[in-house]
Amino acid sequence: MHIRTGDQHLGINNAQVHTRFATQERDWYTMVECAKHLANNSRSGPRRIFVATDSTDVRRALNGKYGDAVTFGTETTKHLDRSKHMSPGDVVDTLVDMFVLAGAEALVMSHSGYSHSARAIGGVARALEKKECIAMLPT
Repeated sequence: MHIRTGDQHLGINNAQVHTRFATQERDWYTMVECAKHLANNSRSGPRRIFVATDSTDVRRALNGKYGDAVTFGTETTKHLDRSKHMSPGDVVDTLVDMFVLAGAEALVMSHSGYSHSARAIGGVARALEKKECIAMLPT
């Protein structure tokens, strides 16, 4: 699963940031619930949920709610086209997470080139974005 939070702090006042963050946090939970549904209904048995994200907020929120049910990628995953201070190791860690995603049986994706690249590299047949997750989850 890949969660990209986007440019949530650019040109937005604090009240808007708080509202947008709350909406995004609900979206993150929806994506995890979708991934849990896919993992629990896998033909080859229950699977782990791997989360690649460039956000410490996502890590903190999902770890607090789901604990050991989710496994996170490297600590230094960066948004490749926006990070100004990237070391060679940061780039390698970011690409390692992409290749782990590429090896997934199913992929819950952000609307992001990173997610779509991982899908293409691995030929992941089952890939869902948020709107598709909402449609497949039981109500």
